[in-house]
Amino acid sequence: MMIGKGERASQMMVDSLKIYPVLAPATRTRLALVITNVTFDHLGVRNGAEKDEQTMKELLRSLGYIVAMDKAVKDFFEDTRLPFTDSVFVVIMSHGKMGGILGVHHASDEKPDVFPIDNIYKHMDPKKCGGLRNKPKVIIIQACRGDTDGSVLVMDGPGCTTEQRDHGRKSDDGAVALCQTDHGKEEEADDDDESDDGDGGENGEYRGTQSC
Repeated sequence: MMIGKGERASQMMVDSLKIYPVLAPATRTRLALVITNVTFDHLGVRNGAEKDEQTMKELLRSLGYIVAMDKAVKDFFEDTRLPFTDSVFVVIMSHGKMGGILGVHHASDEKPDVFPIDNIYKHMDPKKCGGLRNKPKVIIIQACRGDTDGSVLVMDGPGCTTEQRDHGRKSDDGAVALCQTDHGKEEEADDDDESDDGDGGENGEYRGTQSC
């Protein structure tokens, strides 16, 4: 089917309306917030969290964002520079539970220190934060959502079939330890492998683990 120039131009115009406008670098002040809880009064240390924080900070800065570290969410969305940004990122890394992010003083449901995830949306509501109206707001949360062990199939290529996914085995801690190599062979990731540093094996499999 041939598409005429007029139809192509119309389609391009329609597509352009689906894209958020990007402000010129000279006139914008891109803002991002990164909150990382590492040590807790009553919960385990999140080993490796500092590396995640540093990597995320470097990524956001490379994209032109001014990164606020460990600033309260409420204060971030009251920043007077928000009208001059074309987008925002909010990254929160901590322990968590269903619907909430645990603070460093969290002890139990009887003595909670929990930040409800819904509060983020309340603070960025256009009625409260007009500077972000019609602008993309990206929220990234790295946290557990309960006490039950989860599982994931890790692979380094697109050739994983349904049968191979179903064949994945869980280790005692609930983590799937099955990798799909680029040669089509299944390889079991050894949880006790001393070379397991989270940077990937010889075939590119990611074997690192990160507690929430």
